[in-house]
Amino acid sequence: MRLGSDTSGLEEEKKKLYGLQEELNNFRVWLEDAEEIASTQAEQGNEPQLNELLEKVKFKVGELQPHKEVLKQLNEAGGTAIVSATIAPEEKRKIECGLKEANQRWIKVSKDLYDKENEIEDHLKNASLFELQLNQLKLWVSSVKEQLEFYNQVGRPGAFNIKEIEDAITAKKPHVEFLLSKGYQLYAEKSDSHPVKSQLYDLNEEWNSVNDLLEKLKQRPVVPQRLELDITFILSEVYHP
Repeated sequence: MRLGSDTSGLEEEKKKLYGLQEELNNFRVWLEDAEEIASTQAEQGNEPQLNELLEKVKFKVGELQPHKEVLKQLNEAGGTAIVSATIAPEEKRKIECGLKEANQRWIKVSKDLYDKENEIEDHLKNASLFELQLNQLKLWVSSVKEQLEFYNQVGRPGAFNIKEIEDAITAKKPHVEFLLSKGYQLYAEKSDSHPVKSQLYDLNEEWNSVNDLLEKLKQRPVVPQRLELDITFILSEVYHP
C-alpha cells in the first residue's frame, strides 16, 4: 500500500513539473513577442508606422499586469519544485535557471515597453507640432511674398519704406532655416510627393522668392520722405476710397 502511495505521489510531482515547464515555455513565447515589439525602431516622420507601432506597444503594456501574476505563480511553483525531494537535481537546475532568466527578461521588457510607448508618443507630438509650425510659417512667408510683389509692381522706385519688412524677414531667417533643415532630415526617406515634404519644398521656394523680391526693392533708389508720404497717400486713396 505504501509503494502505491509513493508511486502516485511521484506521478503527481512529474505532472506538476511538466505543467511548470510548459507554463514557463509559454511565458518565454510571450516575452519574445514583447521584446520584438519593444525593440522595433520608431521611425520619426512616419506617422502611419508610429501609430501602428504605438497600438502594438499599448496592447503589450496592457498585458503586463496579468503576465506579472503569471510570473508570480511560476516563481511560487518553481520554488516548491526546487526544494522537492522527488525532483532530480538536473531538473531543479533547469527550473532555477529558467526562472532566473524569465525574471530578468521580464524586468527589462517591462521598462522597454513603457519607454517605447513614451518615445512614440513624443515623436507623434513633435510631428504634430512640426506640421503646425510649418503651416504657420508658410502662411507668413506667403503673405510677405504677396506684399513684396505688390511693392515691386507699383512702378515707383523707392515708393515704400521697406526697413520694417526687411527687419521682420531677417528675424525670421533662423526659424525658417531651422525648420527646413529639420524637415529635410525627418522626411529624408519620403518621396517628393509626401504631403509634408511637398510643403517643405513650397516653403523653400517661397522663401527664396521673398529674398529675391527684397533684394530688388533694396536696389531701387529711395525717394525723398515728402514724396514717399505723398505716394503712400495717393495709393491709400486708390485702394481705400
